[in-house]
Parts: sequence; structure tokens; C-alpha cells
Amino acid sequence: MRRILGYLFYVVEAALCFVVITVLFIIFDGLNDAGDHADVALVIGQEDATRNEAQLERVARLYKDGEFPKIILCVPGSFPTFDAQAAMIRYLEAHHVPAGAIIEDSGAADSGEMAHDVAELMREQQFHSVMIVSDYYRISLIKLALLHAGVSNIAKSHVGEAKFQDAMSIAWSVCALYDYLFHTFVLPATEKLKHEASDAAGKASEEAAKARDSVNKKLDSLPK
Repeated sequence: MRRILGYLFYVVEAALCFVVITVLFIIFDGLNDAGDHADVALVIGQEDATRNEAQLERVARLYKDGEFPKIILCVPGSFPTFDAQAAMIRYLEAHHVPAGAIIEDSGAADSGEMAHDVAELMREQQFHSVMIVSDYYRISLIKLALLHAGVSNIAKSHVGEAKFQDAMSIAWSVCALYDYLFHTFVLPATEKLKHEASDAAGKASEEAAKARDSVNKKLDSLPK
């Protein structure tokens, strides 16, 4: 019993270390901007109006500075798309971003779907680079999803600074990152192994049946 408890302690300790490393990576990656120009910016809407406004203020300022000529507005399908997107567009237009510079995308169910939508828009519009403009703790997940969708030239510009009040948001980002990794990489790999094992078992069963039939035929051919 003591040995089992010891193993459990090491497992929990390793898991906690892994989570701490993930938290530090998300904060470090999010707070360190990269790239200063892109073909298009990417802003993902949030239900928190204050955070949404901070993102839009940042992207409007970067647009004015000539960091990018176009802006993709993504609104997840989990909250009223039309109202959120309309409010975001009104804010940008009020801050001197013309309607012609704004590209609307809405309804994505998760980060992976959003990234594929953005990658498709970039191919259609012949954009070769994108700048993520988002809260610092969301940037790592967005960047990973875009990379997996085939977007390789990614700049990033963060909103906000690390503070204790962001603890819950950072925890959410860690869970969202693990969930994305599980559903994008671990689960498909597990399903593939399961199918391969099933195919191998089926082939083994067929070979065994053939061998059994062969043995039975030889036994039947023996003189009685």
C-alpha cells in the first residue's frame, strides 16, 4: 500500500510540474511579441466586453501604425454572432478602420475550426502572414491551432500584462490547450492504433482460419 501511495505521489508531483511549466510557457509566449508587419490581423471576439474592447483598441492602433492592411474578425458560435460582430465592427469603424479593411468570420465551434476557417480565408485572399492580436494568455493556443491548419508565418501582439487577477483566465487557457492537444493529436493517434490493432487481429484471425482449413484438408486426405 505504501508503495502504491508513493507512486501516486510521484504521478501527482509530475502532473503538477507539467502544469506549472505549461503556465509559465503560456505567459512567456504570450507576453513576448514577435513580428512587426503582416498581411492581415486576427482578432477573436470575447463575451467579456471589457476584454473585447482592449483587443479592438490594440488592433485599431496597430492598423493606424501600418502593421497590417486587413483585419479578420472571428466570433465563436457559442454566443450571439450578429450582435457581437456588429458591435466589434462599429467599434473599429469609430476608431478610423474602414469597413473595407474588415473581413468577417463567424460560427466556429472551437479553436481548430476557427484556425481552419482563417487558413481558408488567407488562401482565398492570398494572405501569406497573419498577426494574432489577443490577450496574452490566449495566444499560444491560437498560434498552435493556426500552425496545425497550415499557417506558418505568424506574428503576435499581446493585450494586457500578467497579473494575479488573470489566474482563472490562465487556468482556462491551460485546460483549453490540453483539450486541443488531446482532441487534435492524442485522440486521433489512439483511434489510429485501435483501427490498426483491429485490422491486425482480423488478419491474424483470417490466417488462423486458413491454417485450420489447411490442416483439416490434410487430415481428411490421410487414409482411414
